[in-house]
Amino acid sequence: MKKHHYIQLGHKLSKAFKTPGKAIDFFLSYLIGGYYRVKYQFIFNKAFFGRNIRVRGKLIIKGPGKVVFGDDIVLEGRGHPVTPFTHSEGAKIFVGSHSFLNGTRFGCQREIVVGPFAILGDARIMDTDFHSTMINRWDPAAPVSVASVKLGTNVWIASGAAILKGVTIGDNSVIAFGAVVTNSIPANAVAVGNPAKVVKRISYDDSKIHSKG
Repeated sequence: MKKHHYIQLGHKLSKAFKTPGKAIDFFLSYLIGGYYRVKYQFIFNKAFFGRNIRVRGKLIIKGPGKVVFGDDIVLEGRGHPVTPFTHSEGAKIFVGSHSFLNGTRFGCQREIVVGPFAILGDARIMDTDFHSTMINRWDPAAPVSVASVKLGTNVWIASGAAILKGVTIGDNSVIAFGAVVTNSIPANAVAVGNPAKVVKRISYDDSKIHSKG
């Protein structure tokens, strides 16, 4: 996997140098990533960043919990900022290595885990209802439902989708634009609609799954 990563990085650098504008964007994203590492890891102690974090646009981290990014992650925040928000001291958001997040919004009370090689659009991922569904929801003692969210390896969540509490999405699955996922989705599936339902099963050659740059 490491050898593949360096090959991919070499291809990206080669393409970037052929187009000056892309080269500037490529290295600027590393500088911005370094800025956010200093801000959120070393100054505010809200996050941990793995190697080679790249950020375009804005990253906003709020809340008392922790956010952990793996290696070689790209955060695209030029449309909507990437916003991993935590809502308790014990809350933890983990984003696996080699993932791409484009304006993704998180609301975490307990735990949200994103596997490696994820592609996340401007979607909402929440492990809590935030408010009680009981009639006495204005009462501070009213129960609020919370359950961890887990996304497997190589999952693609399209823009406008909502992943709600207690959901697990299996490896390689795709959640379509605008889908609302209230129940777990198996591996190797495409899910659409509200509530999201599996409409297609997908197959793949595991030896080629990460072969494209």
